[in-house]
Amino acid sequence: MTWKRLLQWSAGALIVTAALVMAVFIHAFDPVLGTFLILFAVSLVLLPRFERASSILVLIVVVLFIGAGAPFFIAAFLEPRSTYEFVSNALLFVEGIVAGISAVALLRRRDAASRAAALTGRTAIGVIVLAVILAVVARVTAPTVTIEAGDLRLTAQDTEFSTEQLDGDGPDVTVAVVNKDLGSHTFTIDELDVNESLPGQATTRVSFDAPPGTYTYYCAVQGHRPTMHGTLTVR
Repeated sequence: MTWKRLLQWSAGALIVTAALVMAVFIHAFDPVLGTFLILFAVSLVLLPRFERASSILVLIVVVLFIGAGAPFFIAAFLEPRSTYEFVSNALLFVEGIVAGISAVALLRRRDAASRAAALTGRTAIGVIVLAVILAVVARVTAPTVTIEAGDLRLTAQDTEFSTEQLDGDGPDVTVAVVNKDLGSHTFTIDELDVNESLPGQATTRVSFDAPPGTYTYYCAVQGHRPTMHGTLTVR
């Protein structure tokens, strides 16, 4: 295994993972993630003829990618409530780190077959397998959420909320949201400081105090609000 080959594999895997994340979780072209995808693709095209320039580009993009994705990585790793998002974030993080390590090795002109390169690749695969196991265990052992009488009900599916109107009695309000999508959403009401994460393929009960009035609820995930919003009326 050479560092160049490892860089090609890791950057290529990252491109595929990013494309799947946009297709499966975001259901749209995300400008930030899409830009990184394009930059990694450009670096792979340049790599055969401009090895040093391509390695520098990969290293810069990896640093920016890890920095920009840090909030998502941390949230997914600290609270692995969604199996699919935990695994996808683990893939993106590990692939980015391996691409960065490979770029540094190439900049030091280490393109010959290397045990270190092979070990890095095997370690990355091991970490990804471990992440999958942890995600499955977390999902299986997660407590079951039961919708109770009096809960307002809302379903998230295909990046849409099932209704744009909820009505309930206050001041204690609970909204039970069934998220049928693979990716997470949020149930957000700015006026009441409510911003609850809704893991994919799970039910979440969101409880809060609400004086009588009308409030706007929506999903705060980038690009989701146009199809995921509604009005909560509290009597």
